[in-house]
Amino acid sequence: MKTNPEPIFNYRNETHLLTFAGFKHKNKHTYLSAKLFYRNVREPILLEFNKETIGTFVPSYIDVSNQNIVGIMSDISFKLPLNIDVKMLLSDYIDMYSNNDSYHNLYTSLALQYTYMRGLSVLTFGLKSNFIYTDSKYYFNPVFNSYSRSDLSGDFETDGISAYLVAKLGNCYIRINFNNILGSDFSYLAYYPILKQEFCLSFTWGFPHSNQ
Repeated sequence: MKTNPEPIFNYRNETHLLTFAGFKHKNKHTYLSAKLFYRNVREPILLEFNKETIGTFVPSYIDVSNQNIVGIMSDISFKLPLNIDVKMLLSDYIDMYSNNDSYHNLYTSLALQYTYMRGLSVLTFGLKSNFIYTDSKYYFNPVFNSYSRSDLSGDFETDGISAYLVAKLGNCYIRINFNNILGSDFSYLAYYPILKQEFCLSFTWGFPHSNQ
């Protein structure tokens, strides 16, 4: 019996225009960088979210002729007394489409790190957390390796605080991570949640080579 093959989705061409301006400042104890950016996309490829057809080869895309993205990215780090380092990341942008839809997206990250050194040994302990707010989360289509807006309304979320320990003891390296300590429900992408209370441990021993 003759069957017709599934239709293949023909991507149209996107045209991108990216402009940005920024500055950096660095001294012995402080680092600061900020960047303003604007991106224009003509004929953007935006797959329409549909739970019934997400795994098929017959997707449909949103009819949008123009997309504008404007925002700021910044990176701040500085040193405190007692060998404590602080690092903050910020990404804030607005996604606007020609059909009058617009979405606000805010991502922030905060990390505190303490370093102890004695001889050739180094011990680093830190706490970090990520925060996200978005009007509508992106979803990922694994068939076409593409992103688009999902049907999930956004909200303020945190990944539940993570702790890490990195130690160099001679030729021995130990890395310990305890992620999402608070067991928060968190995801960067719709329907792709991170694990709750994930514990990771790695141990490496180096054997130096000596020439005889």
